[in-house]
Amino acid sequence: MRTMLSGDGESEPNLDQVSQLVEEICKEDVLTLIIHKLPILGWEGRKDLVHCWTILLKQKVDSNHCCVEYIEQHIELLDFLVVW
Repeated sequence: MRTMLSGDGESEPNLDQVSQLVEEICKEDVLTLIIHKLPILGWEGRKDLVHCWTILLKQKVDSNHCCVEYIEQHIELLDFLVVW
């Protein structure tokens, strides 16, 4: 997922694929899963996840920041991150 979102150093990410990925992540509640599994990940996994998280929050799908809207609708996820 990290390579798809940020490229591999030699090529840029495919914007159509990134938009599809972002849309599916929001639609299938993957953000909730990612946040709740964060405590069990190792250091490298957490770093990759935070990198992907920052990219996901910036992405627009049809002029909407769907990941930001998802977090706004599921504010308990922010509470989980603060407590954790």
